[in-house]
Amino acid sequence: MLGSSVLVMNHAGDFFRVDRDGAFQRIPIQPPENGFKDYQALSLTPDYSRLEHRLDRFRYNDVEVVSSDGNLTIFVSYTNFHVDRVCYTNAISYAKISIEGEMIAPWKILFESNPCLPLKETYRALEGHMAGGRIAFDGQETLYLASGDYHWDGMYAPAALAQDEAADYGKVIAINVFSGNAEQVSRGHRNTQGIAIDNSGSIWVTEQGVRGGDELNLIKKGENYGWPDASLGTK
Repeated sequence: MLGSSVLVMNHAGDFFRVDRDGAFQRIPIQPPENGFKDYQALSLTPDYSRLEHRLDRFRYNDVEVVSSDGNLTIFVSYTNFHVDRVCYTNAISYAKISIEGEMIAPWKILFESNPCLPLKETYRALEGHMAGGRIAFDGQETLYLASGDYHWDGMYAPAALAQDEAADYGKVIAINVFSGNAEQVSRGHRNTQGIAIDNSGSIWVTEQGVRGGDELNLIKKGENYGWPDASLGTK
C-alpha cells in the first residue's frame, strides 16, 4: 500500500499507483537490476544460440510494501541472471521509498536462491514462468518466498530439485527481513504462483501443477508436498 493506494508491478518491472476508484499512474521506481540484457545478448552468441530461449518469460515476479515507523520498504522478487557464471537465481531485493513512491535508497539484495542454476540443455534454457516467486510478509520480521522449480523436475531437466534439500527450488522459504537469514519451510512444490497468510498466521499457497494437478496447500513446517514424486496431474 502507498497510503490509500495500491502499488502494482508488471512483469517488466514497471510500477504503478492504483487508487480506489481505479485511476492509475506510473511512478518513477526503477526495478532492481536482473541481468536480462546480459542474458538476451548471450542468447545470440554462437555458444548459446543453439538452445531454446523464451526471453518473454524472464520476468519480475512479485512486489510487497512494508510500513514500519512511518518508513516504507519495497521488496521485489525476480529471476536474476549472472552472466559471469552463466547461471540464474530466484532473488529478492529491497529499497526504501517515500509515500509518493520515490526511491530514497538504492536496491540491496536480501536473498538469492542456491545453487545458481545453469542454462538448461533440455527443453527451454531458462523458464522464468516457472519461478513461482510470490512473496508474503507476516507483519513482523519474516518474508515468505514461494520458490518454483524452474522446470528442473527430472522431465524437462535432468535433475529434480523440489525434493533436494540442498536446493532452494520447489520450496517455501522463510527469510528474516532484518538479517537475510533464510530457512526452507516446506519442499516438494512445482510452480507456486500464489502465497497468502491468513488472520491466524497460517500460510497458504496455490501451486500450478501439470495438467489436472493444480493445488491449494496449507503449509506446515517440515512437510513434503510430493512433487515430482507424486502428482494428481499428467504430463
